Amino acid sequence: MKLNPDAPKETAVLGQLAGTWNAEATVRNRDGSWSDKKVKAIWDWYYILDGHGVQDDWFTIDTAGNKHLYGTNIRIYNSEDKMWHMAWIDIHDRKLATFTAVNENGSVIMIGISSSGRKVRNTFHDITENSFDWYKEWTNDDGKTWFGVSKIHCTRM
Repeated sequence: MKLNPDAPKETAVLGQLAGTWNAEATVRNRDGSWSDKKVKAIWDWYYILDGHGVQDDWFTIDTAGNKHLYGTNIRIYNSEDKMWHMAWIDIHDRKLATFTAVNENGSVIMIGISSSGRKVRNTFHDITENSFDWYKEWTNDDGKTWFGVSKIHCTRM
């Protein structure tokens, strides 16, 4: 499926990620440094809702190369409020997390409440035809300051 010509044009910002990506995730250690351990994953993106929305599935890869479904997102752009509306659910927490996001200077900045109840900001940035980066931050002061906790680098398969 492709972007529907009647969908808001902003849908293409995340829609351009349609396809399969190799992902490498890193988390921040308690001491503030970034872990040397990389988590490998496959991130599949595709259009849904007759080309008006985007869904993605995240699969972690174990050391034997087996896929383990971790979670899925559903995303749709709303022209009236000029925001993305998103929902995430995974097999670990089994709770829905919702986000809104804006397109800003080629990036997509999501803000919402995680399934554990924490306010988070996730940013898709440096989006090109064959790669993109994702960065997750937490706040303890309702968004006055943010602290990076994980990052993902993706390359198109």
